[in-house]
Amino acid sequence: MKKTIALFLMCMFTLHILAWKEPGTTTVYPRLGINFSKFSGDKIYTTGQNTGGSDTYIPSQFKTGFSLGAEVQHQFTNVMAGSIGLLYSKQGTAFKKTSGTDFDFKMKHNDLIVPVMLVATTKYNVDVKIGLQPEIRVSKGFNQVFNRINLSLPVGISYEFKHVAVDLRYHLGLTHVYKDQSLYDSSYNKTIMLTLGYGFDL
Repeated sequence: MKKTIALFLMCMFTLHILAWKEPGTTTVYPRLGINFSKFSGDKIYTTGQNTGGSDTYIPSQFKTGFSLGAEVQHQFTNVMAGSIGLLYSKQGTAFKKTSGTDFDFKMKHNDLIVPVMLVATTKYNVDVKIGLQPEIRVSKGFNQVFNRINLSLPVGISYEFKHVAVDLRYHLGLTHVYKDQSLYDSSYNKTIMLTLGYGFDL
């Protein structure tokens, strides 16, 4: 995690001379897109052992969902901005059949995510972003199993052309998904999100 933060800070410093938006500009971005999410490290154990004598299991895999919402971005300086958003995101994890098993199961949950981002902007319309993101589960299923609120570290890059913005982010979970982690393997949210937005300057 420290390496990720250091890398993004280096990118922001490198882009210092590449000013784009004027300080004081505030832009609203409605967003709609697709996501791929899973519980990293989670697995379902099956009966029996493999040839090496260890337990067999089905690992978690990415599940496809969608996200929609809006963000507000304010330009503090020529090269530095901040943003906050509210998005509805259908996430979860999947367990699919592997060799020797016939299994297909998905765990779904609906979240309200609140990305708070530090943004390095450039005159080439390419931005790099890093921040913190509370994720609030609003679906009612699995209440006794899942934590209601989780925290993730979103990092991303976006490109904007004529107010149309393509945004790619990776959300690295910082908190355990399950309430009682002792009953499960270490499991964290991991999400890749691709959205299309349109910027309105206020």
